[in-house]
Amino acid sequence: MTPGEPLVRWDWVASHATDIGQRIGEHLELTVIAVAIGFVIAFVLSLLALRVPRLYGPITWTTGILYTIPSLALFALLIPYTGLSLLSAEIGAFAACPLRSARPRAAWATPSARSCGASSCRSRSR
Repeated sequence: MTPGEPLVRWDWVASHATDIGQRIGEHLELTVIAVAIGFVIAFVLSLLALRVPRLYGPITWTTGILYTIPSLALFALLIPYTGLSLLSAEIGAFAACPLRSARPRAAWATPSARSCGASSCRSRSR
């Protein structure tokens, strides 16, 4: 950027408004799909951890591994199998969602939560 040059070239933005709008729409579509799928998976894993407390460790371990794989590295691993597709983008985008959503709900299944009375609170609400 040279001195005196504007930070944003609004004439360029105006002339590319349709492209920008299309890209924003694509981004929102990818985001909504990833969050929805991640929520469903996390919800199922949370219920599973609540019903079968032995699975809490393996669930958090597996989702933790998925969470630590950087999305860009995951894309590189997926391209030979899924190509450059919507599926590749979605797998990379929702890989971290189950850990974020499943852990707080699955925390009720931990022995420490039960010793604090969490299970008795749950049984009273039923």
